[in-house]
Amino acid sequence: MKKKITIFTANRAEYGILKPLIQLFKKDKEIDFTLIVSGTHLSNTFGYTVNEIKKDKIKVDYEIENTLDNDSSISIAKSYGLLIISLSEVLKKINPDIFLLLGDRYETSAAATSSLICRVPIAHLQGGEVTKAAIDDQFRHSITKMSHYHFCFAETYKKRVIKMGELPKNVKNFGALNVDSLQKVKKISKSNLEEKLNFKLGKKNILVTFHSETLTKITSREQIKILLKALSEQKNCKIIFTKTNPDMDGRIINSEIENFVKKNKENSAIYSSLGHNLYVNCLRYFDLVIGNSSSGIIETPTFKIPTINLGDRQKGRIISKNIINCKIKKHDILSSIKKSFSTSFKKKLKGTKNPFYKKNTSGKIYNFLKKCKLPPDTTKDFYEN
Repeated sequence: MKKKITIFTANRAEYGILKPLIQLFKKDKEIDFTLIVSGTHLSNTFGYTVNEIKKDKIKVDYEIENTLDNDSSISIAKSYGLLIISLSEVLKKINPDIFLLLGDRYETSAAATSSLICRVPIAHLQGGEVTKAAIDDQFRHSITKMSHYHFCFAETYKKRVIKMGELPKNVKNFGALNVDSLQKVKKISKSNLEEKLNFKLGKKNILVTFHSETLTKITSREQIKILLKALSEQKNCKIIFTKTNPDMDGRIINSEIENFVKKNKENSAIYSSLGHNLYVNCLRYFDLVIGNSSSGIIETPTFKIPTINLGDRQKGRIISKNIINCKIKKHDILSSIKKSFSTSFKKKLKGTKNPFYKKNTSGKIYNFLKKCKLPPDTTKDFYEN
């Protein structure tokens, strides 16, 4: 009998990470594979990125709309509930042997909750990490306790999951799935990149992705205004912004960026979604990444690109030497930008190694799930360590 494996994705970043794994399962005739798409993939506001999946000739088996046109805490809570309701019906219908979930967003937490109640076992990627200033932290750890198999992105994270009572034999560190897949993205020329962006790059180019800190007191509007004031003082620089996640106050951040771009049309641009391939090629050609996205921590070391990590959203993650931790204060941001462009700092980055890289991550996860017991026992032992 075929093993029934289902993968869930709710946003552009998740899909970019999961794509190599999805392709492996799709090709395997011994696997009954199902792909469920939800969240911002189905939102015009965020680029309707389900089309990116379909362009890759990957069949989307189920589309579940749950994102409300608001980013207040009440709307996000309602979106959470809507997803549980709709997803539970789909899971009962397909009844997979394992439900593969990535990360720590509220959509993933809702998917895990629905799966647990429907008695569908979970395999979780990217557990054991810490992000101090985001509610994602609590979501991530709760998903760990709802899951049977764990694929962590670093040894430190693996040890943390085991400390949470998970059986060591079910906790693996095969490296970061997104880091292993970076080299598989086709490199395009700089002129081709400019054509696809419809934007002329400059001598210095900055890529900005900034999300709200969902657990800090300073408002998102205050934070993004501080960042934009610092960026407005950069001369001979081109700046590309990618829109934020649908977190609380996400639309406030996007609105402030849009106003900035309107006033600086020649030197800046904003995109709902670059898509995985364009984003990776930007990392290849740009001079600096600024923001508080996990991509800035996990992916940028591969390209040895200076990266300014703002605030506390990512505080707790392992960082490489290309990362400059920076408070969200104008003076600190300006100092960090100056440091990142300095010859001395760039020289230090030549030997940068990505601490999350391991060869053939997607293949190892794929092989593990093909060979392991599916479905696993629904009950779980608590590992005393």
